[in-house]
Amino acid sequence: MTAGHLGGAAARAGAISANGEVSDLFVRLLVAQVRNQNPLEPSDPSEFVNQLTQLSQMEALSELSAQTRANAGMLESLQVIGLGAQVGAELAVTTEHVDLAEEPVKGRIALTHTVESLSLVIEDDFGRTQRLPLG
Repeated sequence: MTAGHLGGAAARAGAISANGEVSDLFVRLLVAQVRNQNPLEPSDPSEFVNQLTQLSQMEALSELSAQTRANAGMLESLQVIGLGAQVGAELAVTTEHVDLAEEPVKGRIALTHTVESLSLVIEDDFGRTQRLPLG
């Protein structure tokens, strides 16, 4: 393989990769490597093919990473839009405890099976508890 063939392959590789900075730098380094190689011991052509393959893989992974970040941003936007639709609506939440501020909280207890007794335990900021028997 001659330097002209390698230069053409490198130029095609640069064009395929949308002329990004990384591709441009890679092509320049590849051309410099071909120009400065020892003519008595030329580099193995498969080595250049491997380098081009690695460049293509790196660019594909970079593109995949960018698409993943874009998708994450869109999902976050969709969640915000979905939560905006819940403003003023009633909502049911399963929880072990509720932290109260100044606002009252309405609650409902749904049991999956019958119980002999049921109590609501309220704990204040100081750890004091108040047990309210519900039945």
